[in-house]
Amino acid sequence: MQEEPRPNPVHPPRYGSAPLPVRRYVPGSGAPHPSHSSKAAGVLGRERLLPSDQWAEQTSYIHGVDLFNHAFWWEAHEAWEGLWARAQGTQRLFLQGLIQLAAALLKHEMRSVAGSVRLVREARAKLVAVCQRERLARGQRFMGVDVPTLLQAIDAAFAPVFPTERQGAVPPLARPLVLELRRS
Repeated sequence: MQEEPRPNPVHPPRYGSAPLPVRRYVPGSGAPHPSHSSKAAGVLGRERLLPSDQWAEQTSYIHGVDLFNHAFWWEAHEAWEGLWARAQGTQRLFLQGLIQLAAALLKHEMRSVAGSVRLVREARAKLVAVCQRERLARGQRFMGVDVPTLLQAIDAAFAPVFPTERQGAVPPLARPLVLELRRS
């Protein structure tokens, strides 16, 4: 039986008011697949996409950050996917990077090192492109996230994992990843 993902030990703040799920979904764990028919998922899924500078009013985005920070990685991916499908340009690239980062963490939890490393590298490439397009230096934010600092955190967290990609070992992440939101 696979162990359920552990909650983030740093107790990140909540940014939104949408409730967190009762349990995390991990594919292959034997846990039932969450229903897409829940009231919250239905409302969030139909939300209108706002411009990237209005991120603080984007309920699905904020809820996805809360889900991500509390180790609900599959659910965070689901919260952001509808926005990503409608987004364009840098906003689309950023959301795809976050989705791939959540998927990388989920794959790590599922003990799939190769999948985790592939996804985290793809996520990094998207987030680096966001920094380049927006000319972001450390301390500057896109949709509330200090993307250059997030990239450093990703590198630090996955440092023990990268060398084991071909060995199949699954070392723990060096530190938890938390998305910290702030207005610029």
